[in-house]
Amino acid sequence: NRDLVSMTEVTHKQWKKKIYVEKDGLKARLKYKLRKNQIFEILKTEVPEQWRGQGIGKKLTEAAIEYAKTFNYMVKPKCSFAKFLLEKLKPDNVK
Repeated sequence: NRDLVSMTEVTHKQWKKKIYVEKDGLKARLKYKLRKNQIFEILKTEVPEQWRGQGIGKKLTEAAIEYAKTFNYMVKPKCSFAKFLLEKLKPDNVK
């Protein structure tokens, strides 16, 4: 159900270094770390099995890219999903 992506709002908890969406008791999250030299490191992307293949991980990763751009951070993916997606999206702020 691709409508899930449009129906979910991304929340960013900067103090927890977490970007997530939550609906019907389920939560998908992207965890990150801010490193020296303006590096925004994506550590992990977790999406509940019921939501996989519906664009939620992409939505979280795109939110992370936009946040990093706002503060002139370069994105460095550590998790395999983020690496794969960033190779496809090719944003200009990837290290």
